[in-house]
Amino acid sequence: MDRTPAHGLEILSDLAFVTGMTRNIDALASLIKIVDGKSIEGETQDLIDARGTVVSVVQGFAPETEAKEALERWWANPKFNWRHTQQLFLGLISCSPDKTEDYLQEFFQRIAKQR
Repeated sequence: MDRTPAHGLEILSDLAFVTGMTRNIDALASLIKIVDGKSIEGETQDLIDARGTVVSVVQGFAPETEAKEALERWWANPKFNWRHTQQLFLGLISCSPDKTEDYLQEFFQRIAKQR
């Protein structure tokens, strides 16, 4: 059940965008906690969009250690929402370009499973 008001999701998305645009590294931990704490879990389009925005902003901080650790943790979690696979992939190859081939193979496998 969606417990977050739609305007709250819009504000969260806007704040996440501002964090990314200003490269406010001090806000990164809070964004990661929002995803880890499942504050924006659910399958309504508003929740998917808000979660996608937050994941995308975290991905934009790669290769920062904190972002890398979150992206790796989310990538390793088979229950993490598959809709965000491409964002995780892009962040991970930014963090570890030497592992691009491995991530690419797994990326294609994950996408194929969703068809």
